[in-house]
Amino acid sequence: YGCDYSSIDTAVDTVVASSTLLIKNGTYALGTGTITVAGGKTLEIVGESKDGVIITYSGGGAAFTIGDSTTVTRHFRMENISIIGTSSGTRGFSFVNVRNSYFNNLKATAFSSAGNPGQAFRLDGTGGFTGDNVFGYLYCDTSEFCVNMSGTAVNSNQFFGFTLRTTGTAASRAFNITNSNGNTFFGGLVSAGQGFDFSSTGDENVVVGTYCEANTLCVNFDSGASDNNVT
Repeated sequence: YGCDYSSIDTAVDTVVASSTLLIKNGTYALGTGTITVAGGKTLEIVGESKDGVIITYSGGGAAFTIGDSTTVTRHFRMENISIIGTSSGTRGFSFVNVRNSYFNNLKATAFSSAGNPGQAFRLDGTGGFTGDNVFGYLYCDTSEFCVNMSGTAVNSNQFFGFTLRTTGTAASRAFNITNSNGNTFFGGLVSAGQGFDFSSTGDENVVVGTYCEANTLCVNFDSGASDNNVT
């Protein structure tokens, strides 16, 4: 007995916390607009299918942002959504100050700008930390950074089953990991550019059972990264 909404952003803004949003297959054009879930607002957002729910975005910020730097967001769930950007689009999915949440079967493509750089997925701990989350089956194609874990305190997240293909430039990264500790990456594929780049106190992270395909460098540890384990 739910309500129907004309757009995803209207639904996100209108429903009360702890609601479930079901998104039907279709193409949803954001243009330069964005979808933002306020910090502290717990929702379940579930698409009908990853390849059927397609959000197109041509802006320069983040297409879909969960959380903010002022209030912790917990127990969020998001599944089965794709975002297609352009070369000018900065970020596809952005997670800020999010904890104890579950994200599965998400796809972001064509965030390919090198100067900014384009980021398919961004995890940002500004305002606290983004951690203790599970990210399953993330897909990225033709993006400069597939998963950018930067800012401050992106800790103790689990990533599994990922398929991440960058633009293939020398600066591109499947995982760009800065100031992020205690994360686990297992059972995935990283392709083109650098696979994993750990830097600036990126400590005690674990990479297990991940295949590197046509990478210029599979795993790179810069100064300040220590006690990491790759098997």
